[in-house]
Amino acid sequence: MGAVALWCKHIRHGPKEGEREALAAAVEGRHVEDRYNQTIRLEDGRTLGFAEYGDPAGRPAFYFHGSPSCRLDWSIFGDEAWARSHGVRFIAIDRPGMGLSDYQTDRTLVDWPDDVAELADTRGIETFAVWGFPLEQVATPVHIWHGEADRSTPVAMGRHLAERIPGCKARFFEGEGHLSLVRQYRDEILRALLE
Repeated sequence: MGAVALWCKHIRHGPKEGEREALAAAVEGRHVEDRYNQTIRLEDGRTLGFAEYGDPAGRPAFYFHGSPSCRLDWSIFGDEAWARSHGVRFIAIDRPGMGLSDYQTDRTLVDWPDDVAELADTRGIETFAVWGFPLEQVATPVHIWHGEADRSTPVAMGRHLAERIPGCKARFFEGEGHLSLVRQYRDEILRALLE
């Protein structure tokens, strides 16, 4: 959903006691490039590709890319030093049929949370929020940042979401586009997501 910025916000506040050292040790000596080109085999036999950016032992935050794109477009919005300086472990996942992920026949939007949950289990992430239910039933805090000059996702869609999601905090930015908004306001966005 791109600049509409529906991010899956991790609920648990970082690693449990003693996990930070174990997680850091697990990636010690691994080439940085390997973190960008990882895959797992899902229970249904498909391959799911993903990349990790930032602090390996930081607070996990899932990034879901738009279409067409892949796990590597996260680097448009930030880099390793920026993510590490905020103590965040970004996990960017390739949607089915994109990047390193296998195509999924007859895929629907409601299939995505199962893939995310399975990946979270393999990465030791116990609790997080996912979306895919009636907007009026959203009970977790939602933030929307949307550029009014966005040519990929109409600003009307962002306004519609903001009106339907209870308690939604929405900001619309004149002159900002689909990607420029996230790049320009990345610190503000990250602060809100980590609250």
